[in-house]
Amino acid sequence: MITISATIMHTSSSSERKKALKQLLCQLSLQGAKDHWVSLDVKDDWLRQGHWYNAKRCWQIGEKSQATHHLHMQDDIRVCHNFVEGIKSVIAAFPDEIISIFHGPRKAFNGSARWGQSEGAWGQGIIMPVAMVKEFLIWERQNIDPCFPHDDSRVSLFAIKTGRRVLIPFPNLIDHRDDELKSILGHRWNKPRVSSDFMGDRDPANFDWNQKEPMMKSINSFTQYNKYLIR
Repeated sequence: MITISATIMHTSSSSERKKALKQLLCQLSLQGAKDHWVSLDVKDDWLRQGHWYNAKRCWQIGEKSQATHHLHMQDDIRVCHNFVEGIKSVIAAFPDEIISIFHGPRKAFNGSARWGQSEGAWGQGIIMPVAMVKEFLIWERQNIDPCFPHDDSRVSLFAIKTGRRVLIPFPNLIDHRDDELKSILGHRWNKPRVSSDFMGDRDPANFDWNQKEPMMKSINSFTQYNKYLIR
């Protein structure tokens, strides 16, 4: 049986993010997260220790969780209808893999299949088996420069260097509110990094997530981050 612990990475120094967090928590509450998930925690960087410091605290909750899987989310997202329960059927399709439940500009993802494979994970929503969370935290501590700020790219480097896949379900179960909220890290893009196929009002329970073949692939190079590897 799939069980879930979840964390939301929050930046309270932004009034926009405070409002977004309240909206997200309201969505999750109305869908019964308290009843259907093992836990839901919000972590904030009150001491201004940095992006990865806060993300790591979220993953550490997952590392100690009694659930089978940990869901790490950021506060600048919206979730689809029946997300809280529907996410379990998505995980059940690939229970031993890294799943990124959002993907930005699709690149090679053309909507031709239920699943996509990528080397990279998007930090808006990442799922790992709890046992893998433990391995990830050990690996990143031993292999990545502590000054590297990008939490999702740490997951991507972990996947690449340990020979793992990152899988993305389509439609995406969450969307990035990049068209409304500013990047905390100061990123600027020509177009908002939003899903081209957000689940929205559709119900993930009505999709067959066991349609595993064919699988779309969008394998991107992350060699620009190799300079942050310390071994």
